[in-house]
Amino acid sequence: MNELVTRADAMGLQVSVHCVGCGAVRQVLDAYEAAQKANGQRDSRHRIEHVESLHPDDLPRFADLGVVASMQPLHSPRGGFFPPYAPGEILHDHQRPRAFGWRNLRDSGAHLIFSTDWPVVPVPVMPTIQGAVAPLDLPEDWGDDNQAQTLDEALASYTRDAAWVEFNEEKKGRLAQGMLGDVVILSRNLDEMAPDTLAQASPIATICGGHITYQS
Repeated sequence: MNELVTRADAMGLQVSVHCVGCGAVRQVLDAYEAAQKANGQRDSRHRIEHVESLHPDDLPRFADLGVVASMQPLHSPRGGFFPPYAPGEILHDHQRPRAFGWRNLRDSGAHLIFSTDWPVVPVPVMPTIQGAVAPLDLPEDWGDDNQAQTLDEALASYTRDAAWVEFNEEKKGRLAQGMLGDVVILSRNLDEMAPDTLAQASPIATICGGHITYQS
């Protein structure tokens, strides 16, 4: 892994690796660190997809190495799509309290983006936004911290920050002069909705490049 990532990084490529468990995440962080030592630091925006379980010693390494965490709030049982895991299923007991640590990663200074990961979870975005902003309470062995995001944080992770991670921050992700003009108009004002009802908002129109592409 170290050799492959170092070679890709030396070619100027952006690397993305899917990792779910603590050991896999550590192995990829080690590879990104090895690439930096071999090739020097650059604005690579390498990322890790999922990061469902993370050893606490590796939490600060995301920010230290500039590695992006790309996560999917509906993967967590707190998101309301999948039921809570039975003890010993999917995660070890010692992993459960810190699993799906969106807030932990954001507060550590790491770059955090959100995505849907269809077809594992549904395409509509608003259930994922609700899962991030209003995660469900789970049994105590899942820990006391539900990793909730603010609405602005969740929206930014889906738009502005997702554009940044693909080096398109000057083209899309924000409404600004000279940018692509991609807009989604929703049926509800999200700021006026209770967090646990955000999934009820739905697109009534989409605009792509300044042209209407969908109307309900």
